[in-house]
Amino acid sequence: MVSLLGIFFMSGFILLLVFTYHLLLFNKSLDYHNKGVWSSPFESGFSGHAVNINNFSVSFFILLVFFVVFDLEISLLLNLPTHPSIFKNFFFYFSFVLLICLGYLLEVNKGFVVWQG
Repeated sequence: MVSLLGIFFMSGFILLLVFTYHLLLFNKSLDYHNKGVWSSPFESGFSGHAVNINNFSVSFFILLVFFVVFDLEISLLLNLPTHPSIFKNFFFYFSFVLLICLGYLLEVNKGFVVWQG
C-alpha cells in the first residue's frame, strides 16, 4: 500500500514539474496582453482574448425573429389541407398571419428593419 501511495505522489510531482516547465518555457509572460499570445488574427482569424468586439446587428436579430415566425406560419399553412378540423378556425389563423404581416410592414415603415444593398 505504501509503494502504491508513493508512486501516486511521485507521478503527481513529476506532472507538476512538467506543467511548470511548459508554463515557463513556452509562455514567456504570464500577462496576456499580446506578449504570450501565440495566435494572431493573420494566422487563424481569431482576434485574441484582449479584444471583445460585438458585431451583432439588431436589425439582423429582428429579421431572424420574423423569419422564425413566418417559417412557423408557413409550416402550419402547408398542413392545412390535410386537417379539415383546422378550417373551423381559419378566420382566427388568417387574422393572426395578417396581424404579423402588418406588424412587419409597420416596423419597415418606422425604420427598425433596414434593408441595405
